[in-house]
Amino acid sequence: QEVAEIVANHEYELQVTPQGSYFNSWIVCFKGSLRDPGSNLRRTILGTSLQMMQQWTGVNFIFYFGTTFFQALNTISNPFLIGLITTLVNVCSTPISFWTVEKFGRRPLLIWGALGMVVCQFIVAIIGTATNNGTGNPNAVSAMIAFICIYIFFFASTWGPGAWVLIGEIFPLPIRSRG
Repeated sequence: QEVAEIVANHEYELQVTPQGSYFNSWIVCFKGSLRDPGSNLRRTILGTSLQMMQQWTGVNFIFYFGTTFFQALNTISNPFLIGLITTLVNVCSTPISFWTVEKFGRRPLLIWGALGMVVCQFIVAIIGTATNNGTGNPNAVSAMIAFICIYIFFFASTWGPGAWVLIGEIFPLPIRSRG
């Protein structure tokens, strides 16, 4: 029965998927108007914009250059340990999104997550600017690390998985594989 269901589903997908050349299958992703909420063009732009904005959050800076950044603060004895803590915050915060994405919806989750990240980034920037990157001030460095961890919490519980959930849902079946 399962094999029959898989075969039937495959045949259905072949019927609704545009047939033609390789380039034609990509061109279908860009058909429609920007004003039409159901157009493939609008969905494609939304999908690429979501992925672009997810990368613009800046979380990769912490994960790739966090140890170097924490070392530059000159008040942390083991910057690698702080890097492990930020990774732990990321891993432990991600499962929260599994519940919140269904409870509150996709759009509010992304909006509140972006707002939380912006506030944390501004606070870290203000502390870093006001104290010359916390040089010689362990309290300022501790505050910066705390707000970086809160920032990672907001990312991991909203934008981290939320953008991927939305990408998987916005494309109709005929262009889902290309989308």
